[in-house]
Amino acid sequence: MSVKVYKIDIGFNFINYIALQLNKLKKDYRKIIFISANRRPIRFIEKTIDLDTALRVDFYTIEDFVKDIVINYSDEIPTVHSKLEREIYFLELIQKIPELYEKLGGNDVKVFPWAKRLSKLFDEIDKQLLGDKLKDFYYVEALDEAKEILENLKSLYRKYEKDYKNFTYNGNIFKRASDLTSTDKFHDEFRDTLFIFSGLIYLSNSELKMMKNISETADIYFFVQTDLQEREDETLGFDTFKIVDNLIMKLNKYVKSDIEEIKDDKNTAETEFYFYQFPDTHSEAAEIFKIVRDKYRASDDKKSPEKLAVVLPDARTLFPLLAYFDKNDDLHINISMGYPFGNTDVGMFLDSLFHVLIDMDRRYKTTSSYIVDSKLLLRLLNSNILNLFKNEIVSSANMLKDQLFEKQSSTYKFEESEDFFRLLLVKFLEIKDIYSLRKSFLNLFNQFDNKILQKDKYKFTTQILQYFYNEVVENLNLLNSERKVDVLFSYHLIKEIVNDMTIPFEGHPLEGIQIMGMLEARLLSFENIIIADVNEGVLPAGDKIDPLLPEEIKVELGLTSFKEKEMLMRYNFFRLVYSAKNAYVMYKSGATGVDKYIKSRFVEQLILLNELKAKKEFQVYTHELALSKFENIDNKIAKDGEIKEHFKKLFREGNISPSRINYYMQCPYAYYLKYIKGVKGRIKLDEDFEADKLGTIVHKFFEENFKNYLDKRVTKEDLEYICKSIKQEIDNLPDYKYVDKDGSIKRFLKKLDNFRIKALRLILKYRIETYFENILYNQSDFKLLALEKELNFDSLKLHGFADRIDEIENGKIRVIDYKTGTGKLMPYKNKVAILIENSSDILNNYDDKVLCEVRSCINSVQMHCYILMAKEKFNAEVLAEIHHIGASKKHEVVEKLSDEHIEDYKKLIEYILNHMKNSGYIYALPDKHCEHCDYNHFCRYF
Repeated sequence: MSVKVYKIDIGFNFINYIALQLNKLKKDYRKIIFISANRRPIRFIEKTIDLDTALRVDFYTIEDFVKDIVINYSDEIPTVHSKLEREIYFLELIQKIPELYEKLGGNDVKVFPWAKRLSKLFDEIDKQLLGDKLKDFYYVEALDEAKEILENLKSLYRKYEKDYKNFTYNGNIFKRASDLTSTDKFHDEFRDTLFIFSGLIYLSNSELKMMKNISETADIYFFVQTDLQEREDETLGFDTFKIVDNLIMKLNKYVKSDIEEIKDDKNTAETEFYFYQFPDTHSEAAEIFKIVRDKYRASDDKKSPEKLAVVLPDARTLFPLLAYFDKNDDLHINISMGYPFGNTDVGMFLDSLFHVLIDMDRRYKTTSSYIVDSKLLLRLLNSNILNLFKNEIVSSANMLKDQLFEKQSSTYKFEESEDFFRLLLVKFLEIKDIYSLRKSFLNLFNQFDNKILQKDKYKFTTQILQYFYNEVVENLNLLNSERKVDVLFSYHLIKEIVNDMTIPFEGHPLEGIQIMGMLEARLLSFENIIIADVNEGVLPAGDKIDPLLPEEIKVELGLTSFKEKEMLMRYNFFRLVYSAKNAYVMYKSGATGVDKYIKSRFVEQLILLNELKAKKEFQVYTHELALSKFENIDNKIAKDGEIKEHFKKLFREGNISPSRINYYMQCPYAYYLKYIKGVKGRIKLDEDFEADKLGTIVHKFFEENFKNYLDKRVTKEDLEYICKSIKQEIDNLPDYKYVDKDGSIKRFLKKLDNFRIKALRLILKYRIETYFENILYNQSDFKLLALEKELNFDSLKLHGFADRIDEIENGKIRVIDYKTGTGKLMPYKNKVAILIENSSDILNNYDDKVLCEVRSCINSVQMHCYILMAKEKFNAEVLAEIHHIGASKKHEVVEKLSDEHIEDYKKLIEYILNHMKNSGYIYALPDKHCEHCDYNHFCRYF
C-alpha cells in the first residue's frame, strides 16, 4: 500500500486544505481514519466539512486511537491504571527491594518522588520500545539516590514488565498498540481504508512501528506544515523547520514514502509583526483586551473562529485576562486550554489545609495538644473556599480570625469542641490508611453548603471541586484500602497527583474570539494572532534538570532529549506566527516579586529577522504600567457622607504625613479600608523574621549610637566607631536595652530559637557592614543637626519626622531616611518633566488614570515632602537621601534627590492632596503593588 507525505506551506490554511482533501477523498475509500496530534483541529475540521464527509470519516487524537486499538484488538483487555494507582504501584515496587528503599530515604514521603520519576521514565521507555535495549548504568556524577536506581534499572524494569502484564498506562498503551496493529484481526478490519496522520511533528518508535504495520494493509497520507517560501535566511543558522526534515527522514527508515510539496507561489504575503514589552501580567492582559476588543468590533465576520485568537503559553495569565471580559458581553469568547489545578482557589485551599494539618500533627506528637502556627492557620482562614461551607464552619472561621487579630500570638491552640476543628480538621488528623483518607475527603465534601454551590457565581468553583472528587477522591477506591498512610504522606501523595492536573476548558460553540493554550493551537491558523508570555522558561519551557536521568543517558538510551523538545516548541511557535496575517508577540521584562522575566530567544530571532528585512531597528511597544486593571469594569465607589467628612476633618486638622499621602497615591481603595473604615490588614507572620520588627531595631540602634554626636562634626573615624558599636549591640541580641512601648520587639526576639538568633545577627551585621563601607567610601565629614526631627510645611499641612538631618558642605542641609528594605523610591525625572509640561491639561482631572500617571512618575512622595519641610525649617538648599541599610550592592545603598525641581514635585503633591479633596470617587488602582497589599486577601479588584 502507498504512503504519501504532503509538505504544506505554512501560508496555506491547514484546516481548510485538509477539509478540502477529505471532501475529495471520501469517494475513493471505504473508510477514512483521521488521526490528529490534538483535539482542537478536529473541531475546526468538523465545522468545515460537509455532513456526508463527516459521516464517513472517523476522527481521533493519537492518544484516543491507540486506546481504541488496545480495547478492541486485545485478546484480554488490560486494566488501565489511573495516575494514582500508577504512582503507588511504583512506590510498592521500590518497597519490595528493602535495600533500595532505605537508600532512597527509608520512608514513603522521601521515596515517593523517586517512585514518580521512575514511573515517568518507564512510561517513555515503553513508548519508545526501548525495554529490550535497557541496561544498568554506573554514572558517577548522578545523585546518590539516582545512582542506586540507575545501577538497578534493568532489573527494576523487568519486575515492572512482569507485574504490568495485565495493566497498562500511557506509554504502555502505545507499546501494546504497536504490536496489535500487526495482527490479522486489525488488518482485516482496515482493508480499503485511508489513514490520515496530521500534525505529528515528533514520532516515537511505537508510532513509527504502528505506521509501518498500517502501511501493509492501508494507504497512509501524512500531512505536515513547513516553510516552503524561505521565510528565514538559512545562512543565519536558525533551522526552525529542520524538525520536519528530521521527521520525514525518520519516517522513511520505516516506510517508503512519496513526498509532495503544496505551495502557492502567488501567496507570498508576509506576516506583519508587532512586539510588546510589559512589566507585569496585568499590564499585558490590559493590552491584550484592548487589541481583541478593537479587532473584534471592527471585524465584518464576528462569528468566524479563524479571525482572532489569543494564545496563552502560560495558563496563569488566563484569569487576569478574563477579568476584562467579564462585563463585556458583546465580545464572544471561546476558551480551549488547560488551567493548572494548583493555581485555582480549590488547589490553594487544599494546600493550605494540609499545611495546617501537618503542623498540628507534628506538634501533637510532642505536646498532646492541637496547636498550629498562626501564619499557616491564617492562610487557610483567608481562603475564598471557606465561604462555601456550611454556616457552622464559616462562623467558627470568622471567630478564629478575630481571636488571631486580638491575641497577635504566633501559635493557636484548638479546643476539641470548636466547630472548625470538629467539623473540618479532626477527620484528617485521624488518617491512618487509604480508607480513612478517603473518608476524610468525603467528610470535607459533606461540609459544603449545596445551596451556595448551586449559585451561578460559584459554578466554576463547583466544577473544579467535582473534577477533584472524580480524579482523586473516587480513585482512592482503586487503592488497597488498608495501605498505611499518615497526614504527611497523604499530603505528598495528593500534591504529586494534583501538580500534574489541569482543569480542561473545551469551548463550544466554535465561533468568535479563540483563547487557547500553545498545544491547543497546533495546526490552526488565524488572521490575527496574539501570543502572550513569550519569555524564557515559558517559550521555550525551562531546561529542568532531571534528578534521575542525566541528559547524556537520555541520549544514549534513545529517549527524547531537551534539545528535541525545544525544536518542537520552536516549530509550533514559528508555524503559528508565520501562518497569520498579523502577529502580536508579547513578553514581560524586568522583575516582579520573585519572578525575573527574560525575553525569549524566539522573540530575539523574530526581531533580528525583521530588522534584517527592514534594514532598520524594529519598534517594540513598551508598557511601563497597567494604568487601570479594570478599564471597563467599575473600579470605583462614590464618596458618601462618611468619606467626605473624613477628608474635611483631615484637611481641617492638618498634620498630613508623607506615608498617608503615599498610601492614598498607591491605591485610594486601600486608603479607604485602612484610614476610613478602620479595617485591620492581614496579619503577616513570617516564619523567621518580621520585617517591621527588624526595621524598628535597626532604626533604634542608629538613633542611639548617633545621639552622642548631636551638634558635632562627624568624621570617618566617628562613623567607624558607630559601626563598631552597632555591631556590638547586634552581638548582644536577643538582649534589647531600649524602650519597647508595646513589648512587641522583646516578644519577637524571645520567640526566636538559637539558630534564628545567630542568623539574625549575621544578617544584621552584614547589612550594617555593607552600609558603612559605602558611607565611609563616598561621604565627607558633616555636622549632625538632628535625629527623629519633627518637621512641618504649613501651606500643604504636611507633618513628619526625619530620621536624621545633617549640615554638609556650603551650609547645605541633608535629610536622611533609613530604609531596611530595597526598591526604587526616587522619581523618574524625565517622566516628571513631561507630566509637568502637560500639567495644565491633566492636573485638573481627578480620575484614576491621571493619579496612576502621577504614581508612575513620582514613586513615593516621602523625600519630596521632607525637602519642602526642611527648606521651610532651615531656609537653605536641601538634599534628600534614602539610605538602604538592607541593600546588598554598594550602588543600591544611597538614593539622592536635590531640591532643584522641588516646585515640580510640589505640584504633584498638591495634585494628590487635591485628588483626596475633589475626586468624587474612591478608586481601586490594581498593579504590581497589590501582591504586597494588606487587603489583597479579600479585595475584589486583586
